[in-house]
Amino acid sequence: MSAIPSFGNKQPYEEYYVSFNFSHDLAPDEEISSASVTVKDAQGADATSTIVKSVLLASDCRVFVFVQGGTAQTYKMTCKIVCSNTEKYEKEAYLPVSDI
Repeated sequence: MSAIPSFGNKQPYEEYYVSFNFSHDLAPDEEISSASVTVKDAQGADATSTIVKSVLLASDCRVFVFVQGGTAQTYKMTCKIVCSNTEKYEKEAYLPVSDI
């Protein structure tokens, strides 16, 4: 089992895209049909509406998530996809937020 990766430190003011790459999971010519992203704060409470502004699907097997706000803690982001052949995959990543 591999460790959950972490995006670089984000400051509360910053807003930008992070991405989940599913290229090693999808078969050739397979595409992402839909994606959903959820976020939990350090206490396990839902923080999706606080952190996620939008989600975009890219044709190269990536899901881009526009992140915003947050308070000084580490959030756990979960990205779930459904593929064109009905397969489903899930990836997680930590998003540390601190005011440097």
